[in-house]
Amino acid sequence: PRLNAAAFDDKEKRLADLKEDLNERRLEFQSQRSSCLIFSKEDASSENFDYLNGCWESRPGGFINAYSGQSAAFGFCYASSTGKATMSVKGESDREGCSAPAQAAYLEEALTLTAQASVACGDGQADGFPRYSLRCVYSPKGAQAACELTQFDEYSSVFPIEFRRMS
Repeated sequence: PRLNAAAFDDKEKRLADLKEDLNERRLEFQSQRSSCLIFSKEDASSENFDYLNGCWESRPGGFINAYSGQSAAFGFCYASSTGKATMSVKGESDREGCSAPAQAAYLEEALTLTAQASVACGDGQADGFPRYSLRCVYSPKGAQAACELTQFDEYSSVFPIEFRRMS
């Protein structure tokens, strides 16, 4: 009987250690998710966009504006309270960013954000930016989502892009 009790205690200790490890991983995932664009297959299947709430930006110079030839930074904002999104683009010499309303959806378990029109600029720039679509695929290991930005220009240019939540 004593041997069985010791084996039971070992299993209970192992279960407690596993639960603690799982809780630590959940906290780490939540911490990473607060700054990196991370979503799960469960988010996609339940149509959950809450993790997008706020504004996100790419690294500067991540792609080239087809209209101006300048490198630019791309971003988007999502309001979970209204379900509305806005895409934004800012060139190297732009004082203000340019923006367009966008639609968020899941297509084949990939997050997509599609601008509803060409990106208009508030500072009177004649060129503006072409229409964009963003497609991000979840990482099953809880890492940064792999995203591609499609620029609807004459070449349908595609750029790999990473996002961080704006502070």
